[in-house]
Amino acid sequence: MHIVRGLPPRSETEQYTKKALQNYVNKLRWCFWHANAAKAEQRMRQIPLLCRIVVPQTPRFGRSLEQLDYRLGELFAYLESNHGSTIDCG
Repeated sequence: MHIVRGLPPRSETEQYTKKALQNYVNKLRWCFWHANAAKAEQRMRQIPLLCRIVVPQTPRFGRSLEQLDYRLGELFAYLESNHGSTIDCG
C-alpha cells in the first residue's frame, strides 16, 4: 500500500506507527500471495485498529491514517464480494 510508504512521520509516535503499519502490510501481502484468507483477515483487522487508536501529532499524518482506514474498508468489501476466488500465487 502506497499510503503507508508515503506517511510523513514527524514525531516518535508517528515513526513507530509507520514502521508497525509497514510490517502489517508486508505480512498482509504474504497472506494474499499464498491465498491464506484467514491470516489475511486477521492482519487486515490490525491495521484499522492501529489507524484509529494512534493520536497523530500532525494533521497530514492524521489524514493519511484516515485514508488508509478508508481504503482498507474498500479492500474488505472487495474481498467479501469475491470470496472464494483467491488463488495461491506462491
